[in-house]
Amino acid sequence: MGIFLSAAPLATCFAGALAYGITSGHPALANWRLLFLVEGLPTVCMAAVVFFFLPDSPHQAKFLTEDEVRIAVARGVRQVGTTERVGHINMKDVLVTFLDIKPWFTALMYFSCNVSCSFPHNLAFY
Repeated sequence: MGIFLSAAPLATCFAGALAYGITSGHPALANWRLLFLVEGLPTVCMAAVVFFFLPDSPHQAKFLTEDEVRIAVARGVRQVGTTERVGHINMKDVLVTFLDIKPWFTALMYFSCNVSCSFPHNLAFY
């Protein structure tokens, strides 16, 4: 989690320079459109790649050794209680999650971390 959360301020360090570099020329598109394309197209392309190549279970992951597969399955059993995939979303569980306060606090904490890292960067333009 520390590495994941530290990526936000690191990305903020380079966001202004990247945006300036992308939009500093005289493109045929509006600057905001060009910025959306340059930053959004790689994400959309990788989503298609991940959809087709991400394995559904540890048994289908060709990059894992037998020991790693066994450990991954054991962790799944410890978390869920079974090796079977449910395969569907229970809307009652979704509703219970939205009514629980813990996910809301987690989302608020993550949002606060991102806002606090990007806010001083945004003040530089004013």
